[in-house]
Amino acid sequence: MVLFLLKIIFLAVTTLSNIVSRIIFTTAASFVCLLIQGLKVPGEAAKGGLEQVADLIKSCAEYLAEFAFEVVSSVVSAVFDVVKEGLLGSVSATGSAIGGLMEQTRNSIDGLVKELVSEVLGGFSEMVSTIVADLWNNYKDAVGYHVEVTAPAPKKDEVLIKVEAASLNPVDWKLQKGMLRPILPSKFPFIPVSDVAGEVVEVGFGVKKFKPGDKVVAYLSLFSGGGLAEFAVAKENLTVPRPPEVSAAEAAGLPIAGLTAHQALTQSAGVKLDGSGPRKNLLITAASGGVGHYAVQLAKLGNTHVTATCGARNLDFVKGLGADEVLDYKTPDGAALKSPSGQKYDAVIHCATGTPFSAFEPNLSPTGKVIDLTPSFGSFMTFAVKKLTRSKKQLVPLFGVPKGENLDYLVQLVKEGKLKTVIDSKHPLSEAEEAWAKSIDGTRCCIKFRCLVMRSSALLCFGYSRHGVLGHQVARDVALIRFRFSISSQHGEALPPLRGLGRHCQSIRLNCELFLKGTIMARVDLSKVTDVAGEVVEVGFGVKKFKSGDKVVAYLSPFSGGGLAEFAVAKENLTVPRPPEVSAAEGAGLPVAGLTAHQALTQSAGVKLDRSGPRKNLLITAASGGVGLYAVQLAKLGNTHVTATCGARNLDFVKGLGADEVLDYKTPDGAALKSPSSQKYDAVIHCAMGIPFSAFEPNLSPNGKVIDLTPSFGSFMTSAVKKLTCSKKQLVPLFAVPKGENLDYLVQLVKEGKLKTVIDSKHPLSKAEEAWAKSIDGHATGKIIVEP
Repeated sequence: MVLFLLKIIFLAVTTLSNIVSRIIFTTAASFVCLLIQGLKVPGEAAKGGLEQVADLIKSCAEYLAEFAFEVVSSVVSAVFDVVKEGLLGSVSATGSAIGGLMEQTRNSIDGLVKELVSEVLGGFSEMVSTIVADLWNNYKDAVGYHVEVTAPAPKKDEVLIKVEAASLNPVDWKLQKGMLRPILPSKFPFIPVSDVAGEVVEVGFGVKKFKPGDKVVAYLSLFSGGGLAEFAVAKENLTVPRPPEVSAAEAAGLPIAGLTAHQALTQSAGVKLDGSGPRKNLLITAASGGVGHYAVQLAKLGNTHVTATCGARNLDFVKGLGADEVLDYKTPDGAALKSPSGQKYDAVIHCATGTPFSAFEPNLSPTGKVIDLTPSFGSFMTFAVKKLTRSKKQLVPLFGVPKGENLDYLVQLVKEGKLKTVIDSKHPLSEAEEAWAKSIDGTRCCIKFRCLVMRSSALLCFGYSRHGVLGHQVARDVALIRFRFSISSQHGEALPPLRGLGRHCQSIRLNCELFLKGTIMARVDLSKVTDVAGEVVEVGFGVKKFKSGDKVVAYLSPFSGGGLAEFAVAKENLTVPRPPEVSAAEGAGLPVAGLTAHQALTQSAGVKLDRSGPRKNLLITAASGGVGLYAVQLAKLGNTHVTATCGARNLDFVKGLGADEVLDYKTPDGAALKSPSSQKYDAVIHCAMGIPFSAFEPNLSPNGKVIDLTPSFGSFMTSAVKKLTCSKKQLVPLFAVPKGENLDYLVQLVKEGKLKTVIDSKHPLSKAEEAWAKSIDGHATGKIIVEP
């Protein structure tokens, strides 16, 4: 009891001292950081100086701890000597035993104090190191320096690029300073820049479009960055070929700025870049900037009248880009944002910051909109208010959704001379700090900045990890697990192949033919496949519906998986009989894809599959995919008119599934998602990704809904906004809830010939890697089956 109380008291004292010392150290170190930044001390020297301060504080702490230990030990010894003498004097008969016990207790307390002091010292040292790292690595720290790192390795579906040019954007330094931290948090170390052009030097597993030596331009994602280096890793789907006519510097400017301008014009403003659409009057703010100078050029490819704003010294430059009217934003007319010819704007491509919606509103057409490319909290509030009040004049915050096909389109425009990247300045990587400072300064940021990577293995890093890890550490090959005799329970336990299942209530064991779905996996663990069909070989306690020898189809749950093996465990309530008319391969395709399609149609879209309900007009995207092919067939069992989208090579295939109309999603009509017969959709079964709700909204019926089968964070935000604004047109994120009775219904439909599983290919379990790669590739028509 004495030891316990002493430990509690000692911990309380040390915790308080830690808090006080942390406050003192944080204040002192913060002052040192400010001094470093104010005096512009070089990065290496600055960090070294801060670490020396930390070492000095650690040494002082060790000295104080040793002194405290001596004091505590002396006090404890004195107390025990007094207690011992008192006890020995009063109880002489047992004095020897008590004396020994007291001595043992004192030694224990001395050991405890020494151990606690050691722990506190260790914890304090770690705390000091953490504070140093946090202070050095925080978003506000402006000091960056060059480091040597190992070249990253491409993972599956990635390419390794030797960077020839990288382009700086304002979003890069905003990320570094923490201005976008709530929506785009970055982990240090962080290598900035997302826009690169260069040469492929290595490809990862599953990459088919590129090979070493190919010249490319790529978007690296704001989350990962990595462009301000000699080598960078990019996703295959956001990498496009770069023809000889397009230089690396020209191409490097396109990904963020070019794609943002393209999306704002084509998706949000509805401009047809082939000139076929109705005439639109546009205002483009900050037209001499990175996004703005692309927006002006792209807009003039369409049927538009463009009014642009910029600074006085850039008026001729913007006029040369093709703008019909140019305003100096510092003049009264420019501040009023009025068109000199009295045009009312159908859309504003707002590339600047700090201009409220009220400044644009008087100059908008009756249904005009302001597309805010750098939305603030106030923008979202204005957006919500305009929706709630059902105003015809709208503010639309833009969320960039980069697409490889759009980037390729921009590269082709540059090749054809229809679009140009204007280069303000070029810098070698060794002087990247100058380019960075110039981008932040903004006073000369009239066009895109460039930072050309020269022969150097160095990179510029902003923020440094206390773990000391820079660059990518990834395996070059996918680690495949080939289970020959393994079973995973619902808790992920490894079980013997033929015994030991009695303790797993409501479980059965299957000797399976297996179905592989690439969308299920979140990790490289191929045992976690969920869709299986096979034969029951053993049942667990409480199972009544099945016995050994029964042919079944089962859903294994994405949390436990276990399907890519010879044996797997399934819950009885998610296992259904498989009649002889249904092959294992046909049955294995049903659980995830079939149940998802069934739930989306019957629960979310309200389709009656017995044709008893009212007629509904449906749009089904990615109709040649796993969920899509089932959705088309099931929808046609009800009273529906089905419009479907797919790639050009699958048009006849989807038509054969029963779709009334089929669109090639890469054509203008397909991208617009309009029904050829002008149907308005009562529901959209959205099986693809990357298409915003705004693309569907014009084609929905008054009470239409988009059922998103692969919802992103943006989907949930849109859904919430639609609910809050009481919009009749809704976005509904789908949460799949598999049910055994629905799976049994689907199996019966297959038996009756009313539903078919289209099999793209079959692979033996020994070659599961091929099936996995094909599933990742995304070009399969139908289901991919793996069999033992």
